[in-house]
Amino acid sequence: MAWWFGGRVFEKGPFHMGVFPISLCAVLFMLFMSVILLFPADANLTGPTTMNYTVLVIGGVMFFSTAYYFFPIYGGIHWFKGPVVTTSRDDTVESNNVSESESPEKTL
Repeated sequence: MAWWFGGRVFEKGPFHMGVFPISLCAVLFMLFMSVILLFPADANLTGPTTMNYTVLVIGGVMFFSTAYYFFPIYGGIHWFKGPVVTTSRDDTVESNNVSESESPEKTL
């Protein structure tokens, strides 16, 4: 996601999935399954007793979470600032350069 939206160059680690964006595949699968789960389990719908309530539950959750986010004074739009960075790049580089002799006790 940082590669597409962050505007920064993504540095690959020792393990990566190549050029195929696995995040895109995961999002498409989630969208597909969300649509599939909205279908009723039985094709013979006779009334509210045989209704698939997934539509109602998902709609309610989406409505109330969006309403809470934009709620005046207490909503998340007023206080949520996003993820907070607690380390710097220098801290990460230093922790990766610790030699085995400097590391704490070795596990048995």
